Amino acid sequence: MVVEIQDVDSLKTGDYLVDFYTHTCAPCRAMQSVLEEVSQEFGITLAKVEVTKNPQASQQYGVMSVPTLMVLRDSKIKGVSQGFQSKANIKAMLEKHVRNRANCS
Repeated sequence: MVVEIQDVDSLKTGDYLVDFYTHTCAPCRAMQSVLEEVSQEFGITLAKVEVTKNPQASQQYGVMSVPTLMVLRDSKIKGVSQGFQSKANIKAMLEKHVRNRANCS
């Protein structure tokens, strides 16, 4: 599932892949389909935060550049990556930090 969120604090329970992005960021757009595919493979919600519309979320989580990906579990940061990431790197981060993986190969 993909959700656009305003407030990262609303992600209280469970595992989330949070994508801090902007619409004008080419690497962000390039990663979009991979993020959707991988989040579905892992059975994790992809929560998207548009940083120009939500600067408080960027400041709160120390996001200095986009794309920035965070793995949250029960509202705690478990993993962070910045810049363009390959599908393999995203999957490796999720394999390390996400419980209850579904349909992963």
